[in-house]
Amino acid sequence: MKRVCLNVALLLLACMVVASCSNDSSQQELVDFEVDVKRKDLGRIDEGQKAVFTFTVTNTGQGPIELGMVRASCGCAKVDVPKKVIEVGQSCEVKIIVDTSGRGGKFAVNAVIGARPEGAENRGEFLRQETLLGVALIHRTDISWADPPNVFVKIRSWKDVAEASEMNFRWKTLADIHLDAAKTKVNTTLGEVSVGKPKISILEAGFRQLDLPVRFAVGQLPPGKHYAKVSANLVATNGQQRQVVVAVTIEVLGAAIIEPRSHFCGRLTAGEKRSFTFTIKKRKGGWQRETVEELKKSFKLGPNVEIVDLSLVDGIITISIIVIAPKKTGSYRDRISFQVSGEPYKMPISGFVI
Repeated sequence: MKRVCLNVALLLLACMVVASCSNDSSQQELVDFEVDVKRKDLGRIDEGQKAVFTFTVTNTGQGPIELGMVRASCGCAKVDVPKKVIEVGQSCEVKIIVDTSGRGGKFAVNAVIGARPEGAENRGEFLRQETLLGVALIHRTDISWADPPNVFVKIRSWKDVAEASEMNFRWKTLADIHLDAAKTKVNTTLGEVSVGKPKISILEAGFRQLDLPVRFAVGQLPPGKHYAKVSANLVATNGQQRQVVVAVTIEVLGAAIIEPRSHFCGRLTAGEKRSFTFTIKKRKGGWQRETVEELKKSFKLGPNVEIVDLSLVDGIITISIIVIAPKKTGSYRDRISFQVSGEPYKMPISGFVI
């Protein structure tokens, strides 16, 4: 008897499952819709303007449906879904509304909408879902850009700078801009400077690129690093201005390689002697005896520096130096100046006297 009851219970349960599945299947067939386009592109719009992406949704199922918003990719997006019942064959508009304030460049937002049967008890269950995508290129009217890069120019030969060195400075901005030539200045001790005509080109993501050619007529700079600053005043179409500064470093390599480039003696007591050596290598090939004789004549030493030895071995000049700490305590700075093949060089020396 118990076995018969158990079989009956199992049979009833199976019937209920089949009925439920049949009901879900029929509901699934009732709920369906189509969207006119799944991707809306507004093209270029101004920053601060509301971006409204409008999609037309048509009920293509077999019964009335209700639409709802499942999720959006951005908290900045408001998804406007009509609350009315959509009858079979009828259409409605779904809008994704975005405030573009503070945004610039390429922008994309998506929202997932869903449909359920009219009067469904579970309001959060959607039997059919679709993703809608809105894109736009937001044009900013304020000056918002990538920081201008520092410019480093390496000149291979000392004689190359006898004429001029030209470089282009680049800034990227989202705004339509022009250059205020009257407020564009070059702060340098590198000689005569001329600023060329700026060129503005449009890049991806709504950026503009400003190229500013600057030509330094620097004359014969000694080997080493030399510095300049270029400050330019950029003006946006709305009148907003911003001054940008680019640091320029020009390194003249020269014919000689000095190793090390400078020497730090560390802590010294008054009258203490410290020795060190440095080498002068030729960038190409090796030095000849004539260069050594020229070098000896060109030396200019600080008051606390002595040369104890100078030798030429395998084309490399080695110089041995003694530094005598002064009586005055505190930071100590000195230098050795000399010429190699007519090019001027300096060896800075520093330390701290206790």
